[in-house]
Parts: sequence; structure tokens; C-alpha cells
Amino acid sequence: MENASHVRSLGNSSCHSEQSEESRPFASAQGDMINNLSHVEENMEGKIKVLIAKLGLDSHWRGAITVARFLCDAGMEVIFIGNQFPEAIAAAAVQENVDVVGLSSLSGNHLAIAPKIVELLHNHGLRDVLVILGGTIPQSDMAELNKAGIPGIFPPGTPLTDIVDFIQKNMRSRLVV
Repeated sequence: MENASHVRSLGNSSCHSEQSEESRPFASAQGDMINNLSHVEENMEGKIKVLIAKLGLDSHWRGAITVARFLCDAGMEVIFIGNQFPEAIAAAAVQENVDVVGLSSLSGNHLAIAPKIVELLHNHGLRDVLVILGGTIPQSDMAELNKAGIPGIFPPGTPLTDIVDFIQKNMRSRLVV
């Protein structure tokens, strides 16, 4: 276990949480959940790097935090940026050079916002970044989201191990190509 004032080990890995000026108003609603995620300033080479963001003004936090912690425990580096709009999510993905962008939506804005993020990532040259989405996504929306470049869609009740398996499988297949 690492012992530094800014690092808290979560299982076999560490998490990184950032709050931008735009997302700070939501911090009080997040309570201790965000404070339990760590700031990591060390080289995490060799780990899958995942950016987790909540779409727009969605105020539901439990699922995104649970997934972030589970991905950390699975050995991934996780950067949680909270509530953001598409441009900020894409900019963070570019800045952090992530492998995966995980989006969370419970407010029904996924058809408008999630494909926009894929488009922005492509505009920034990040065509190999895996984009996944979790939340209350109706079955009828899944084909359109897949077509927009979001191959992994995880509704409520999805076993967390399925999300980890999906990411690992897709990252392996991207390395082989």
C-alpha cells in the first residue's frame, strides 16, 4: 500500500479524481464519494487509462462512482471528472491521453450528448479511444448509440465484471490490430 498524502490505494491500484471549476458546484452533492477517490501523480504505464464523466447536468452519482472504484480495483487508472459537457470531456480525454472514455447518463440526454463526444474525439484524432456508456439507456436507443461509435452500453444491473471484461477484451483487440 502506498503511503503519500495525495495517494490512496484502492485494492491493487490507485484512482485519480479531478474537479474542474465548472463541476465544483456539484461537489457538495457528491459528498464523501468523490473524496474517497485519489489524486495520483505517478507514472501508471501499462495500465488501461479510463476517463469517467457524467453527461451534462445529470445529478446521479452512485453508479459512476461504483464503476470507477471497481475499475480501479481491476487494475485500471481512472480519472473521474464529474459532470461535464462534450467539449470538456473530449478535451480531458486528449489531455490525459486515455484509452477509454466511460460516460454515465441517467437523465435521458444520451442520444444527443454521447455521439457528440465520439465526434469530438474523432476531430481530435482519437479514433482508437473506446467509448462506453452506462445508465438508464432504453433498448430502443442502443443500436443508434452503437452506430455512433459507442460499442459498450451498460444498463442498470449490469454486473461490474461485465464492464471490466468488455474493456479488457476491447483493449486487447485494439493492441492486436
